[in-house]
Amino acid sequence: MSKRGVSKISGNSSPKVGEATTYTITDWYPATPQTQRNASGVTWELFKKRTNGRFTTTNIKKTGSGTFTFGEVAQKNTYRLEAYLFEAEGGGPSSIEISPQPVAVPKIDKVELQYVDDSPGTVFNYTEKMRARAQCVNLNGKKLKFSLWEDDAAGDGHHAGNLLIETKEATVNSSGVAVAEFMLTRALMQKAMHRETDPKQLEFYVTVEYFADRKHATENRNVNNPQHNPAPIPQQRPQQPANNPARSQPTQAPANNVPPRAANSPAATKPQSRKEETGIVETVKGYAKELWDWAESKGTITPSKTPTQQPAGGKTVSIVQDSGVENLLDAYFAKKEYTKLTGEADGNHVYTFGGRKANNKTTTPEEKAKVADTVLKKIAPALKKDKKYTTKETVIQALTANEYGTDTENNKSVTIPVFKLGAEFKKINSAPLDSKVYLVARTSGLNGKQTTIIIKEKDGFLKGSVGAVLPVLEITEEQMEQASPTTGEIPGTEKTEFIATIENGVAKVPVHLRPKSNDDLKIWREKLAKGKEDGEYTYKFGGPNPIANEADKRRIADIILGIAKKGNANNVKITDDKTAFISDIESVLEIKAYKLNDTIKFKLYKKQSELLYLHAKAQGEKLHEKDFLKTDGAYFQLTKTKPVIFPLRVKPENDTGKTWGQNYYWAASQGSNMTTFNSNRSKGTRKHAGRDLYTLPETEIVAMADGTVLKTDPFYAGTDYIAVHHTTNDGREFIINYGEVAPGKKEVKAGDKVVQGQKLGVTGYLHGITVISGHTIYMIHFEHYTGSEGFDLDKNHILSGDNRYKRRSDLVDPLEILQEGYRNTFEEDTDDGELFTVEDGKAAIEELYSRYKDSKWNWKWEGSEEEVEVTGKDLVTIVEKMYRLETAHFGSKQYQHCGTGGMEAFGEPPYYGWDSTLFIEQPTGTWSAFEGKGLSGAGGNTQITDKQKEFVKLPSVLAGMEYKAKYIIKYQGNYARWFNAKDTTAQTAYRTSLQNIRARFTDAIQ
Repeated sequence: MSKRGVSKISGNSSPKVGEATTYTITDWYPATPQTQRNASGVTWELFKKRTNGRFTTTNIKKTGSGTFTFGEVAQKNTYRLEAYLFEAEGGGPSSIEISPQPVAVPKIDKVELQYVDDSPGTVFNYTEKMRARAQCVNLNGKKLKFSLWEDDAAGDGHHAGNLLIETKEATVNSSGVAVAEFMLTRALMQKAMHRETDPKQLEFYVTVEYFADRKHATENRNVNNPQHNPAPIPQQRPQQPANNPARSQPTQAPANNVPPRAANSPAATKPQSRKEETGIVETVKGYAKELWDWAESKGTITPSKTPTQQPAGGKTVSIVQDSGVENLLDAYFAKKEYTKLTGEADGNHVYTFGGRKANNKTTTPEEKAKVADTVLKKIAPALKKDKKYTTKETVIQALTANEYGTDTENNKSVTIPVFKLGAEFKKINSAPLDSKVYLVARTSGLNGKQTTIIIKEKDGFLKGSVGAVLPVLEITEEQMEQASPTTGEIPGTEKTEFIATIENGVAKVPVHLRPKSNDDLKIWREKLAKGKEDGEYTYKFGGPNPIANEADKRRIADIILGIAKKGNANNVKITDDKTAFISDIESVLEIKAYKLNDTIKFKLYKKQSELLYLHAKAQGEKLHEKDFLKTDGAYFQLTKTKPVIFPLRVKPENDTGKTWGQNYYWAASQGSNMTTFNSNRSKGTRKHAGRDLYTLPETEIVAMADGTVLKTDPFYAGTDYIAVHHTTNDGREFIINYGEVAPGKKEVKAGDKVVQGQKLGVTGYLHGITVISGHTIYMIHFEHYTGSEGFDLDKNHILSGDNRYKRRSDLVDPLEILQEGYRNTFEEDTDDGELFTVEDGKAAIEELYSRYKDSKWNWKWEGSEEEVEVTGKDLVTIVEKMYRLETAHFGSKQYQHCGTGGMEAFGEPPYYGWDSTLFIEQPTGTWSAFEGKGLSGAGGNTQITDKQKEFVKLPSVLAGMEYKAKYIIKYQGNYARWFNAKDTTAQTAYRTSLQNIRARFTDAIQ
């Protein structure tokens, strides 16, 4: 009888300890009926290689799931994983030999309690801060949970019967340290005393947990209780009934020292193994020391959290309680962020699949999970912009069909329920001048009272004295969301004290971090940009330097600054902590002929951040008054303004989610719609030289950085343009042409100095031109020039040239600088999809390997003279090496945006000049950027430095890798032809460059 069942499986043969690894069915025996080809009925059994070389079962079996996580002990052994419908075959393609690899295991080394001055803590008093410090290994950037407990259980040690007082989270810093502070308030004392029979001194300890580690605890420390009134006769601790859960007897650890399971972890829902019951290393239902269930082997008992109400519909409502004990607990600067997962339903999102059904099968749980990951990755950013979210589990439940794709009849899309994101006030440590933030005070026992918050300077950099009060604008919640004008009346009231009513223990005030006067704002901006004045620099001329005009001044000042920064025979180098500015040098230069050894002096500045702290006070039964943030490392930093902002104070009407965003998105790929750079004009005879930002009628246009107006003249169809030479506070210089401005409403002229955010004019509309049929469209036509052709428009005008844009040759796609300004202005990214990641590259390599692993060719491989046998693994190895070389190991911007290592667009869409037969998925557009040098000196394409290049964007990394693989097959193994089609010397250099690159992903599949 012919074989039936699983004939082939695939997956990682070298998984890392502690990482879940999924193995999949890649083929069935031909005789297997279609009704039986269901992964849910497949048994996955793990066999272990014994000392005699034979494989025998570990009795670990799973049905329907091929996902395994190997434990630490497994790294010493070799296993065979087999999948079958009826019985194991003892090897062959239906099995994989597995050698688990060790990893650096994260752990918490030590936890200690300290006073706030970092000295070891022994006995604490209430109202003191207790600082818990955890020293960790391999946990940098991870969050730890700190829990403060009162030792209320009888006997020594830390037990489950103890009282949980408070929990906090802290992130492990680059030194491997995480710190959490607990304020020992009167309310905390009262809570701890509730069940305590000896309240004179209360014993406390702190535990620290990371999901992948055991719980670590400090030794007990005493807290003196000033509220204690001694009783005449010491009270004895009463005997607790056995059925009293609040005072249960300590839980004994099992003899084999297996830690208990963490509550609410995945392990908590799994059956107990015989290892846990008896210490015998065997398995029940597939769990033993062979496999490492991360939560089970490393977790600890987590006491129940404070209960929350669960109303109908599943929305979680936190219960906020005021302790009744008056205190000012904290004050800080904050941002309002919509990050709270409320569980509150907010409609549906329809996701339309772009790929073929072959790539979107959802027959098995593993397939559903994979498709759900892809869908969630693509829709999450857009949902977040709308203050919504969904979950992977919700997406999985929505995938009710067996396959989805553009080539399915009815299942081209899926409807996914979404939920509201709630607002949270997140503490921030810094913000640029002119930002809008919240002042927040946290209190206890003061609900309904008012608190006053004052902003103070540490050094008085802006106002001139240490501890000076900094006046800024108090604004409304509505004004927090509105764009702020830079001319005319500025919304808000300038204050030095900000008063708010305390609700649920919190008071908050929205403020605009700027003075009322624009003149004062300019002074503050200049101080923050330059730093604190710190001495003078004496420059000695090394030869005659005649200065005949203002242009000469600028040129000579630039030369002097360069020499001062580097030093030479006549002049010392400015020290690294100081700087100087061209404007100051220009101001001291005169129009005259400087001679050898003549000198000038100009100001030096010390780089300095403006440090702020908060003073808060509130009147309850008594006056509470404290300083917050007033310690080194805790001060709030008021930083200089962002280098560039968006040229509109509001989002354009062709932004995502706005009126014209779907069909005319301004930040879409080049040429993909008529608003983008490089789209066709005049029936394709010329190209669009900028990006169009659609607006409501006569919307204010602002300068994206400081600069000088070079020219303003008529532009196109009854509109004008304003060309500005911008210089940013990080040293960049370029020209922006603000086109299609309403002619009669410009507010600047040639020669005017402008500051960032200053109103230039308002958007106009094109007379006699139909932009969108039936609609009148106002817009900015926005162009970007690098300045490589100079800043003198009389000599080299931007509106000239015989290229396809009819513009100067230093024109580039303005997308990158517009996106930077968009982020800085609206604190959002314009990308409506996630960037490609290293994990995307790894998944693509694994899929490519599964497609080609059984293939073989006879090619002149690696530059050999004779043909040799080349395997599918050899092919995939080279593809991975090519990607790694061209993407900086999957980290370059080009890879993140395009999914490739470099496919320059040199033709028209949809394939942009590339071979359409080699694509498994059609390109989605182009992305532009300045090209890195790469291997251009070894015979590759010449690097272009004066303008951006266009690169093809693909919908997946796999599409780019498959193209490379097919390209290599097409040219019979000459992969170096990808680098240079004709020059054999260049091809040799390319092959050499790949030799020292390791194909880590392919190697791991062995």
